[in-house]
Amino acid sequence: NNGLTAGQQTTNNDGSSAGQAFQIASAGVSSKTFGTLTFGRQVTLVADGINTYDPNLAAPAFSLVGASGAYAGAGSTEDKRLDSTLKYVLRYADTVHFGALFKFNNSNGSTGGTAYQANIGGHYAGLSVDAYYSQVYDAVSASPLSATQVAELPKLGFSPSNSLSATISDNTTFAVMASYKVDPVPVKFYVGYEHIQYANPTTDVAAGSSSLGGYTLAFVNNAAYANDKKLDVYWAGARYTVLPGLDVTAAYYGYRQNAYGTGKEAGCSTNAYSVCSGTFQAFSLDADYRFTKRFDVYAGFMYSGVSSGLANGYLYDTTNI
Repeated sequence: NNGLTAGQQTTNNDGSSAGQAFQIASAGVSSKTFGTLTFGRQVTLVADGINTYDPNLAAPAFSLVGASGAYAGAGSTEDKRLDSTLKYVLRYADTVHFGALFKFNNSNGSTGGTAYQANIGGHYAGLSVDAYYSQVYDAVSASPLSATQVAELPKLGFSPSNSLSATISDNTTFAVMASYKVDPVPVKFYVGYEHIQYANPTTDVAAGSSSLGGYTLAFVNNAAYANDKKLDVYWAGARYTVLPGLDVTAAYYGYRQNAYGTGKEAGCSTNAYSVCSGTFQAFSLDADYRFTKRFDVYAGFMYSGVSSGLANGYLYDTTNI
């Protein structure tokens, strides 16, 4: 999609895999008393939480927080999984649990910077609650190159087939997620809230740096957030077991963005600029039947709508299901 207009592009998304042989690869030690400590390429604590507390279990077809890895990645989809990461999880009597994660600097699949996360949660009767904190430095949000940028590549010595544009940020995230299982009625309720704040990086990333999957960050923006960008993400839903193996799920997802532009873009609330305040809402209803542990069929729909700044860049004003 490098050099193509939005109308010419095929589907493209940033991700946390990028053709790597192993999406998850770790080794460690485990003790019933002292917990589990692992090192390697691992799913983050925030991503673990969304996989647990999303009513659609992060299914991309029916869940906003599953369709975009930015929420599980605490601001950037590339950070849903992290290389060179220590992860520690401790459970006490299946009632209280604690987690901690630390990503070392200059790891493979990163342009530099560290990351750390913490999690504490507990279970009582049918109620489960978890709280999360995350700090990621030099987070990368990659995108295709514009036609102007592609024309500049020969001067820079970069390959158009292996180059990307990137926005760099330091991301701070707080999240609270919960579920409640009703007995004897076979229904489970879910709620979640996540606050993500994007700031300019403390340490700039240089153009030409290698990113996830070996791609070259040919053009880098280290100054996208003169004012911090803030996202408030929220969801609620219920999963009802109609029959053994058959679940029906109804869910609502949404997020709102503040106005974080400067100059003529400051404080705007229209779709004129992507930095204007705006909202995103999604509703889904679906059914999933499990024939075996590894084989199931599902059907459903998700309706979504954007407004104001989050509607900037769309080619058409229409309704899609």
